[in-house]
Amino acid sequence: MSTTFAAEIELGPQSIDRSRRWNVLRFCTAAVLLTAAGLKTYQLATTPSLGDGLLDARWLNILVVEFELGFGVWLIFGMLPKTTWLASLACFTAFAGVSFYKGMIGADSCGCFGAVAVNPWYTFMLDACIVAALIACRPNGISLRIRVFLSELTAERRWKQLASVMIGWLLLAVPATAVMMSVSANSLAELGTEFTGADGRKTILLEPEKWKGKEFPLLPYIEPPEVREPLKTGEWTVVLYHHDCPKCKETISDLASKGTQNVVCVEMPPYGEATLPSGVIHAKLIAGADGYDWFAETPVVTTISTI
Repeated sequence: MSTTFAAEIELGPQSIDRSRRWNVLRFCTAAVLLTAAGLKTYQLATTPSLGDGLLDARWLNILVVEFELGFGVWLIFGMLPKTTWLASLACFTAFAGVSFYKGMIGADSCGCFGAVAVNPWYTFMLDACIVAALIACRPNGISLRIRVFLSELTAERRWKQLASVMIGWLLLAVPATAVMMSVSANSLAELGTEFTGADGRKTILLEPEKWKGKEFPLLPYIEPPEVREPLKTGEWTVVLYHHDCPKCKETISDLASKGTQNVVCVEMPPYGEATLPSGVIHAKLIAGADGYDWFAETPVVTTISTI
């Protein structure tokens, strides 16, 4: 009697509707993962990595890309729905935790979508919504008992689907890995490190810690010339900033409020509108003769002193 009743529930309209919701959700989740992986691949293939922390490590971000590509393909094929649902729940709960952490420390971007800067709080809300949707749109027959998931893993032998998932993942992962690993580095003692991306574009990763006790290496690249000339004598506080960087604005305001003399704010490309306090000098950092780009974790505050 109970067995027949269970079968009727499985085949009922409510069960079919839940299955449809789960299918829509897994495709949407796969789209998010594959989009994030694609954007991170482009960033890792064309620019150097900033930051010394574990979450900023280049090798970790490459592994995250590989995981997102593989899991995205797995979701599209829809194998082992119960196990996949649990893995998705764990995955986006972890993503939400990382976004929450970056939001708490005041990071400008979560880094989830590569060079596309997204406020960590926005990605935290996105991840939280996906977690809520996973709870609401779970597949049929979900039970949190471990033996249910183990039975699904051992009972289902979909070798053709598994082979298709592996082929799909390899078709995406192999070229992605190749372009991410193709970035070459060349040390430039006077500026930092030169990186050449997969697209052939050159980027200079500025390393201010190497400038101590040496002549200010960016002097030839500062415009206009009337700003460049005074920097050759005396003591100056130079701030490298981006126009849309909240920390940069805060740093410049602090220097102005403390009455710091001879402050030069050098804007890094891309340029934009930025309101600077009175008393500070505005300048721009222009591209070098070879057409390379500048890369630095702003704000960069350095003091130069020339007799």
